[in-house]
Amino acid sequence: MVVVFFWVLAIIVGAVIGSNKGRAGLGFVLGLLLGWIGVIIIAVLEPSAAVQVEREHRFAHAIASANAGPTLAGGAQGGVALRERLRELQELHADGVIDDQEHADARARVLARG
Repeated sequence: MVVVFFWVLAIIVGAVIGSNKGRAGLGFVLGLLLGWIGVIIIAVLEPSAAVQVEREHRFAHAIASANAGPTLAGGAQGGVALRERLRELQELHADGVIDDQEHADARARVLARG
């Protein structure tokens, strides 16, 4: 019973990791056929080309908006735009699109421009 539980857990974890990399089906199959070894395999695979392009696009957009400065001058609306740009940068960092140094540099540029 415990073995079945851990096998099903490996399938779910493989599918979730694969989904984040644009390879949900492969993650499911590897988890099903190879168990935790399949989870390790899907974890080390590169994201699909479509996911990489989408992440690079989001990164370029975040950098462009960080360099553009505030879209609205001051006030509550300016704070909303600032929070949105910081949230985008945090998402890119969490997704692994940008590293710690790039995140810190982009965050500093956003905050410096207000």
